[in-house]
Amino acid sequence: MARPSKLWQHKEKGGWWATINGQRQRFGDTLAIAKPAFEATLKAAQGRKAVKGSVAEWVDVFLDHKQKTTAAKTYGFYQHFCQSFVSFDGIGNLHISKLRLFHVKQWLAAHKEWNQACPITAIKALIHFLQKDIKAIHRDDVDTSLLKRPKYRRREVCITEVDHAAILTHATSQAFRDICNFMYETGCRPYEAYRLRNRHVQAAVDANGKAGLVAVYPYEEMPIHKTEGEGKPRVIAFTAKAAEIVNRLRSDDLDAFIFTNAKGQPWKAWSLNNQFEKLKLRLSIYRVGGREMTGADAVKHYKVPLTLLFQRAWPEFEKRTGKAVALIKRIRYCPYAYRHGDITRCKRAGMSDITNARLHGHSDTTMMARHYAHDDSVADLLAARRA
Repeated sequence: MARPSKLWQHKEKGGWWATINGQRQRFGDTLAIAKPAFEATLKAAQGRKAVKGSVAEWVDVFLDHKQKTTAAKTYGFYQHFCQSFVSFDGIGNLHISKLRLFHVKQWLAAHKEWNQACPITAIKALIHFLQKDIKAIHRDDVDTSLLKRPKYRRREVCITEVDHAAILTHATSQAFRDICNFMYETGCRPYEAYRLRNRHVQAAVDANGKAGLVAVYPYEEMPIHKTEGEGKPRVIAFTAKAAEIVNRLRSDDLDAFIFTNAKGQPWKAWSLNNQFEKLKLRLSIYRVGGREMTGADAVKHYKVPLTLLFQRAWPEFEKRTGKAVALIKRIRYCPYAYRHGDITRCKRAGMSDITNARLHGHSDTTMMARHYAHDDSVADLLAARRA
């Protein structure tokens, strides 16, 4: 079941916080005040028993099943959203037959802090809980016909050659430049780059007899995306520049990660995303005291920390500099935008769709056409008509 709740100090918002049954709560400004309130709330939450036939009871059964049959990360995903749902406004005590669509809408509307993708992910968890697990057992009482999963909006940002040059200019370490260069050259998924180990790299010969390098991930090591059907490995073909980077960073330790950060630690999703968040601050355009400048120029000119360019820190920025700050243009780079860029460049270079799809780890062209290829701009369509 859920991991034990613990108090922790929120450095940005202040005070001591804890998460109980999927709900984050503030318990006080100091630990002495927060601890008794936290213990009383936790005791009350643990003392509540699920009503027979209630949503909470079914969620407990569902989570027990998922804990036994899924990976820890997948179980954590279901646990977080389902427990948040049953803890909201007494929903957990409702009989399963009384659950309606407006309960879901009220729950989603209450979480304004969630980003764009979170509500879609949350509904995905509920659909799995209601339609696939509960309805099969309790079919007559559960009405889920109106609960449909919204579609993800396509990411419209892809990193071009010019964008990549700007990223390299503002990168703060060679380690970050190396992994960015590798993603730009191969178009691999971000986790395929930061999980790359020495044992995955193999020598290969192309159809023309020319030697090169590839990365081969066994099917068992790719739990997130299963490439090209059951049992097939994921193969990443290196360009000459990607091979040069990997050869420079390789070691004799077969289990060692090839890409590490400036401190020598393997990259993680959060650490890579953190670097891109800082890049966005440096490259976005701001109006500071009536002048337009990039975040990097603002930090250099006013000698303030980069983190003061986060919107929540603007009051502190204005206090230190005496200048009003406003965002003019937000840069939205992210690691996955490298993959979008490489697929688009291959398509524009004339590569066939099926080859492009297989090169990037897809079994057919559906996903590529729907989400990745950005060749439908006005300029692209006009060029296609004139070809």
